[in-house]
Amino acid sequence: MAPLGAGASPSRLHADSTAAPPARSCLGSWTRASGIQKAARQADRRIVMHKHVKRAVAAVLAASLAAPAFAIGGAGASSHATTTSFPRNETVYTSGTAYSPPTNWNPLSIGAYATGTIGLLYEPLFLYDPTANKTVPWLATSGSWTSPTSFDIKLRDNVTWSDGQPFTAADVAYTIGLAKTSPTVPYANLGQYIADVQQVGRYEVVVDFSKPAYTQWQNFLYGNNATPMLPAHVWSKISASAVASFANPHPVGTGPMLLDEANAQEVAYKTSTHWWATKDLGLKLKFNYLVDIVNGSNNVELGQVLQGNIDLSNNFLPGISKLVGGISSSYGLQTYYAKAPYMLSANTVWLEPNIAKAPMSNVNFRKALAYAVDPRQIASVVYSNIVQPANPTGLLPNLASYVDKGVVAKSG
Repeated sequence: MAPLGAGASPSRLHADSTAAPPARSCLGSWTRASGIQKAARQADRRIVMHKHVKRAVAAVLAASLAAPAFAIGGAGASSHATTTSFPRNETVYTSGTAYSPPTNWNPLSIGAYATGTIGLLYEPLFLYDPTANKTVPWLATSGSWTSPTSFDIKLRDNVTWSDGQPFTAADVAYTIGLAKTSPTVPYANLGQYIADVQQVGRYEVVVDFSKPAYTQWQNFLYGNNATPMLPAHVWSKISASAVASFANPHPVGTGPMLLDEANAQEVAYKTSTHWWATKDLGLKLKFNYLVDIVNGSNNVELGQVLQGNIDLSNNFLPGISKLVGGISSSYGLQTYYAKAPYMLSANTVWLEPNIAKAPMSNVNFRKALAYAVDPRQIASVVYSNIVQPANPTGLLPNLASYVDKGVVAKSG
C-alpha cells in the first residue's frame, strides 16, 4: 500500500495479496505482479492442488522463481470443454490470468501478452527467489559489478533458441540496447544511464554506465519483472517503434515450451525437446502440453477446478477458503502451506489519495481515512484470510528484514 501522506497511517489502508508457493515455477512468470490485472483480482490468490497431480508438476515448480498462486485439479479428470484436443493424461489445464482472447506473444507488450509468454517461451538472465531473498542465475551463469559503473555478465554456452540458433552475447547486447534505441520498451528509463554495451567473445557482456544506476539495473535483471532475453537475429528486423507493440505471432524463445495453437478461448503450448535446463539443471516437464483457458466467470472457474477440469488456477475463486478446510478431502484439494494465507505475498493493493486536492491535502483528513479502513478486517471478512494485511511500508513480507520496526511502532 502506498503511503497516504505525511503523518498518515497507511498500514490501515492496504493488504498484501498472496501468490507464490515455496517452489518456483516456469509457470510463475505468467502473472509477475506487474499491474496487468486489476488490484481486486490480484488481491485474492491461493494455492490448492489435487494430491496425485503434485508430483507431475514438481519439475515445473522447481524451474522458476516468480510463481503465481495456483489451484490444481486432477490430471486424470474428465476433459475440459475446450476447442483444442490433447491427451488428458499428458496435458495440464490452467486458468486465472487471461481475461481476453490470446493474440499477442510479445514479452515487451506489458498488459497484452498471452499467459505463458514470459516463462514458458522467453526467459530472463536471472530469477529471484523471495523465500531466500536471493537471485539465481538462469540464462546467465553470473553477474557482478566490476566497478561502480561497470557490470559483467557471463552466459551459459549451450542455450539455443527454439529455431535452432545459438543464444549468445549478441542477443543480450541487443536486448539491453533497446533501452537506448526504442523509447517504447518497458525498461526505456534505463537507457539514459547506459554508456556502452560490449560483447566480450560469444558468451560475455559488459555494460558500462555513465553514472551508477543500481535500482534501474536491478529492476531490469531481477525482480518480478525481470526482462526476458530476445533473439537478435529475429527482433533486429522489427522497427524500433514497433518492437514493444507487434503481436509476435511466431515466437522464438529459449523456454521449456513452444506455442502450439491459440483461439479465442485458449492458448496451447507443447514441450520443447531442446530446453537447456534439462541438461544443465536436471529439470524436465512431466507433461507434454499446457492449455491456458480464458477466464470468463469466477463461479464457472471454481466449478471447473472442483470438477478437475482445470489443474492450475490463479483466479479469485468464491468460497475457496471454506473448501480448503475440513471438507477439502472430498475434492482432493491440497495447499502449499497448511495454514492461511496458503502462499507467499506477491503484490500489495493500496488506496492512493490525490494530496493536491482538498480534503486529501489535509494531513488530518488522511489520518482519519487511514484509521477508518482496517486491512485486517478486509483480509479476514472480504477475503476469508487468503490474503495478509500489509504493514505500513507496503513492502512484501519477504522484505520484512528491511523494515525498521521501531519506526513502525512509533509512527505506523
